[in-house]
Amino acid sequence: MMDCKSVGLLTVGVLLSTGLACRNTQPPTTKNEETRKTAIVNELASAYSALVDWEKAVRSGPLDQGLTIDLQERLLHPDRPIVFRGTLADIRRTPTGVLAVFEPLLMGPQVYFRLVVPKELVGPLRAAPRERFISELAAVAVIRNIRRPIIELDAERMEESYSIEPRSADFFVADGELVTFRILE
Repeated sequence: MMDCKSVGLLTVGVLLSTGLACRNTQPPTTKNEETRKTAIVNELASAYSALVDWEKAVRSGPLDQGLTIDLQERLLHPDRPIVFRGTLADIRRTPTGVLAVFEPLLMGPQVYFRLVVPKELVGPLRAAPRERFISELAAVAVIRNIRRPIIELDAERMEESYSIEPRSADFFVADGELVTFRILE
């Protein structure tokens, strides 16, 4: 027979494990799936002479402090594109064309890609699956600029004024052009 303390500890353990299981909603990736995805990324890199190793440098290098200059050195190559993995967050029309926003999959410094989409890729990109964690894709892009946004807030409410000092965001935004993409699901 269990005493109250044992039942309490068991209940806490079950709640913690249930909470952690529910929190991680991304389906597990098998080794074969990851091998297949890596092969597609390498295939794109080979076909377009694109840089692919920049992601490893971001994950394991000195970028834990997240300096813009480090990412600039890795991503800004006007004559050579990069390959990245991410999910499609949005597509919108702008006065200069169609712009797609891709969310990162990386741990560590987060890089959001805002890319001009060639007309011939707008339809296929719109048709890409958009289910969270399932709609991963690999994209080839030429990056023209990378920056870390500065966030500042001023607000007034009934004779009171609030201000948040300018602060660097915990993410980066890379602007450029989409060359091609492949769905990785």
